[in-house]
Amino acid sequence: MRTSLVAILAVLIVAGCASARPSYIPPPVSEAMTAFAERSWQSDAAALERGRVAMLAHCGQCHGMPSIHEEDQDQWTGTIQKMVKRAAKAGTPIPANDATAITHYILAANATVAK
Repeated sequence: MRTSLVAILAVLIVAGCASARPSYIPPPVSEAMTAFAERSWQSDAAALERGRVAMLAHCGQCHGMPSIHEEDQDQWTGTIQKMVKRAAKAGTPIPANDATAITHYILAANATVAK
């Protein structure tokens, strides 16, 4: 009986973690994304990669990973600001430098990666 209970708990834990995993994998940083970021914010590939990593670390904690094409450029800026506030209220604050990096990564990917 105890073995069955342990097995059931293990399945529930794994299932719970599986639902928190990203359903979408953000694209790797490309030359086109880097060129967009350089023109837009005088940013570079390393900064975009920090944004991608921060997106994977922060955004998948509360919900599935959204597609970069889920919203347009203007919508993304507002959505990210809203999510930063929600994360802070939930006790999992996103540092300002991560929020900026996430914003730049998403906007660069949204503008350059084909749907």
